[in-house]
Parts: sequence; C-alpha cells; structure tokens
Amino acid sequence: MPLPKIRDGQKFSIMLPADVIERVRSEATDDGKIPAMIILEALDEHWGGNSEAANPSTDPTPRQRKTLVNLLRHLEDLIIGGKVTVSEIAKAAGVSAGDVQGAWRTVGFVPVASAAPVLKFLASKKLPIGRKG
Repeated sequence: MPLPKIRDGQKFSIMLPADVIERVRSEATDDGKIPAMIILEALDEHWGGNSEAANPSTDPTPRQRKTLVNLLRHLEDLIIGGKVTVSEIAKAAGVSAGDVQGAWRTVGFVPVASAAPVLKFLASKKLPIGRKG
C-alpha cells in the first residue's frame, strides 16, 4: 500500500497510548485504510470539517471527502445488490476495473475527477445517486 503524500511537506506527530495505536491499526486493517486516514477522519470530525487535512490522492475538502466516501459506500451497495458491476463503474469513470477494485477502496472514496461521470452513469441507468435517493 502506498504511503500517503503529506501536503506542503508537513509532518504531523501525536503521542497516543499503545492500546489506542493498536485499535487504530486494527480498524484501519478492517476498513482497508491507511491508519493515518482514520486519524485524519477523526480530526476532521472533531474540527467540524475545518481541518483541511490532506488526502493522499486528490486532497478534497473534508466535506467533499465525506461526500465521496458516501458515494463509494453507495456504489458498494449497488454492486452487492447486483444492480451494477465493477467493470460498468470503471468504464463510466474512464479507469480500469483494477483501479475501482484496488485504488478506490484503498483510499476509501471515489476520486473527485471520477465522481461526475459515475453519477451520470447512475442517472442513465435510473439508479439512485445516493443511499437516500
């Protein structure tokens, strides 16, 4: 798994108890994420989405990242429900199926550049564009 890039070359260190570190690692493994991303999400939530924490690939705002995470979860639900396939999503987004299988899930959300074409694809199939839709 590639290491996340740190925006502006900044490095952030915090001291945490060993049991917290183990829990974060465990949660990261369960979610298929980089441990630092779980910490960034927690900081975003604590600061009400104003931390501007860097993302390893597209660096969206915390609110935008949450929207993209929700889109990924919705796509997962549609795949599990048999309404779309990974290859259909990949084709709509203009990426390889491997990117959807690996890169999107590793990072934990749909890349910003792919979101609009994926939403158009869902609309063309008359599928909801979100869990509430």
